Amino acid sequence: LALVEQLRATMRLRPDDLQGQELLMRNEAALGRFADAAAAQARVIALRGPAATAEDHAIHAELMIHAAGGIVSPEAERALTEALRRNPANGRALFNAGIMLMQIDRYDQAFELWRRHIATAAHDDPYAPAMRSRIMDIAERAGALRYTPPPVPAPAAALPGPTAAEIEGAEALSPGERREM
Repeated sequence: LALVEQLRATMRLRPDDLQGQELLMRNEAALGRFADAAAAQARVIALRGPAATAEDHAIHAELMIHAAGGIVSPEAERALTEALRRNPANGRALFNAGIMLMQIDRYDQAFELWRRHIATAAHDDPYAPAMRSRIMDIAERAGALRYTPPPVPAPAAALPGPTAAEIEGAEALSPGERREM
């Protein structure tokens, strides 16, 4: 806490320090101070200007949503809209846009957003599992009673490595030969 207080003081003196604002945002969020984290993220976006990414805007929206106790405010909606304008496949923005749509009883639109995303999401997409876990309930509320979710994508093939026989063979090598190998 003392270090974060020092960081806050430093950022008041150096508001144009992009790396410092990013660090402040992460630490405020880790402390559950979501409104302060959202303010720091807004500063990050302002400092990046046109180079701000979809993920920058999606993070800003998510922080505002957490600060509002899970409610998607008009400000958070604008940030989500900007994130999706920059990258229509941003998982974080799509997840939170679906939450927003459910909050206004538009389960049909939330279902379509999430259905399309989980159909194409990579195996390591961090938001796809949360969407998958709720999609059947949303499908039912949307009236899509015959919906069947697609299978979970398989992880990408592992990089090639030594076989068991090669590992066994390495045991017979000298330490120098092993280092060279």
